[in-house]
Amino acid sequence: LVALLVGMLISDAAVAADKVTKERITLGGVERVYYLAMPSELKPGETLPLLLAFHGSGRDGDSVVEKWARIARKERLVVVGLDALDHEQWQIPQDGP
Repeated sequence: LVALLVGMLISDAAVAADKVTKERITLGGVERVYYLAMPSELKPGETLPLLLAFHGSGRDGDSVVEKWARIARKERLVVVGLDALDHEQWQIPQDGP
């Protein structure tokens, strides 16, 4: 999942600075929602650190990623916050890799 997300994220350099976007990916027939913050422009061949942000109970990925958006732009990193399938809690194996 992480490798797939990173590939998708790095290929999309049109994300505005300090902006968190809501994205969707379908894995194993299940649509998952995640939030993304990253620098607005990438240099050819540039690699960036990836920070996975996990929300707490009763929250969503946006509630964590929005706090990292400015840092992502300034420090040139990618921040991804996946929503748990049940917003009240992470469940294994449903939310597992």
